[in-house]
Amino acid sequence: MADTAEIKVVLGRIAQRFEDAEQPAEEVSTARGWGQFLDDPRTHRQTGPYGTSAGLIVSALAGRGVAALRPRIGDLPLSWWQDWKNGGLEGRRLFCQTLRLGFFYLGLRLSHILDSDGVCAEVQEELFRRALPSGMWGNYWTSPTSLDQTPRLFCSSIIVLCISLLNELPPELVTRLEPALGKIEESLLGSKDIPLLYVAAASAAVLSVRGAKLGSRVRSRIRRLAWSARANLADLGVYFYDFEYRGEAGGTAFGRDYFIVPSEILVGIAGLQFWAPAALRQRAEAAAKALLLNIDTNQGVYRSDPEQRISSKNQAWAALLLRMSIEQRNTGSGAARTWYWLRRERKGNWFTELAFPLTSLCVITAEIVIFRGLGSLVDVLTGIGGVIIGGLYGSTFLRKWFPGR
Repeated sequence: MADTAEIKVVLGRIAQRFEDAEQPAEEVSTARGWGQFLDDPRTHRQTGPYGTSAGLIVSALAGRGVAALRPRIGDLPLSWWQDWKNGGLEGRRLFCQTLRLGFFYLGLRLSHILDSDGVCAEVQEELFRRALPSGMWGNYWTSPTSLDQTPRLFCSSIIVLCISLLNELPPELVTRLEPALGKIEESLLGSKDIPLLYVAAASAAVLSVRGAKLGSRVRSRIRRLAWSARANLADLGVYFYDFEYRGEAGGTAFGRDYFIVPSEILVGIAGLQFWAPAALRQRAEAAAKALLLNIDTNQGVYRSDPEQRISSKNQAWAALLLRMSIEQRNTGSGAARTWYWLRRERKGNWFTELAFPLTSLCVITAEIVIFRGLGSLVDVLTGIGGVIIGGLYGSTFLRKWFPGR
């Protein structure tokens, strides 16, 4: 895994890409923000809550402070929230969507851009106000009588993550999340055919709050995520949903939207939580390593595919994974930590690339010669040892030190 300094440099490069792509906001003449993509033509001016929230997340994780962000960006998210509170049509359409409001809250919370205005606390309370009797969330909420009354696993998991990621939760907030966590755990244990995107979101949500208090059955279920069908950074998990809101004449209007998060990045975020299973932590580290390579290949941004646009929201998820990879994460009990230490990927050095493989090959060869003829069981065991060591180190060692052989 890359060191802290390298990851901070990468986060800075992504933040710089956002700064280069700032657009004047049409809604507020004194403010700037971001749209859905970072590679829009300069003549195309579009800013919105998803793009601006993504920019705030990346900027905050790269160390850009409130003093740098508030004068340029702050009035734009403030205007959106005031429009929602005042019953504006655009505010009603945007913030009736639970996922959109949750991502907006994550940007405000990490950047602290509107803390002095009290907006972040208001958005948090609005999220909890929308919780269903089960404690989970539906896809939209327009009023107490016009809402999605079906508890949604993916939506609820993302809302828990928006509240808990990179956050030291006070006990009262954990208590308020408890009903949702219980239902998310029930879904993980009770459903066998959950899509990878949903399992990753649910696992990350539960681990982000429960940590060491996670039950053994749930931990075992989450551990299976490490060996599930492996996605890659090109796999964009898409969650489609319908919603209702109050239209221009006060009647009911209908809309459809989607929420995208790369599945493997979400798996990585789950694996980098405190007390995540060791196997899942290793998969997360592999995802972070692949992400760094992807960003380096694509001139400082994460791109799911060379032909795809540079998505603002995808940069935010990438930055979250990289920022979390800096933290030292507890991987469980002493035995689990030992197993993780033995299996984890390391940078090559003279010991791992020369001394240990050569010693292992020499020792197993000597054992085969010395103990030959001492009985069929000894012959079988030394033979198996030779196959294992030869398979692990033989071909790799020879190719490295004798190129072309």
